[in-house]
Amino acid sequence: MIIIRRAEDRGHFEHGWLDTWHTFSFADYHDPAHVHFRNLRVMNEDRIAGGQGFGMHPHRDMEIVTYVMEGELEHRDSMGNHGRIKPGIVQRMSAGTGVLHSEVNPGPGAVHLYQIWLFPAKRASSPATRRRPCPNTMAKAAWCWLPRPRARRARSPSTRTRGCTRQSWRKDANSATPCRRATAPGCRSHAAAWC
Repeated sequence: MIIIRRAEDRGHFEHGWLDTWHTFSFADYHDPAHVHFRNLRVMNEDRIAGGQGFGMHPHRDMEIVTYVMEGELEHRDSMGNHGRIKPGIVQRMSAGTGVLHSEVNPGPGAVHLYQIWLFPAKRASSPATRRRPCPNTMAKAAWCWLPRPRARRARSPSTRTRGCTRQSWRKDANSATPCRRATAPGCRSHAAAWC
């Protein structure tokens, strides 16, 4: 089932340094009808002013995917990882048993990004950070594979599905319609999104 939620229906806050849109309940935005969708917990669209960002803060038992549309975002974490996320790069941070990290816009102009949080398939795993290329042209007009937790093994052999670690979204380059959903062969859908 595909659920369409219009961009203008999301929660919106303007904090001066941060212009943020929340698809699901997050921080000061609470909408009982939109708390999460299956394992998809957060889908935020943020614009962070130059030189601003989120200082070191903790996460636990969450898969956090960050995709920068414009600008750069500097990431540092307690595992010793440090780098910049630019358009064309997808970063996944598995918070696992716990991690501290910061996200700061090192440039003078605003950075525009999407951050997606997923409940992990397994709690208390080892924390990890990983970046992968996802060319900006693919993200805007074609297929882009995003990481997601593996599907859980079904209890009955008759309903078992193969494990899956990725899901894709497609938007037609010349269309204002929401993204269409597709999954790799043998995968079941566990999220909803739009562009």
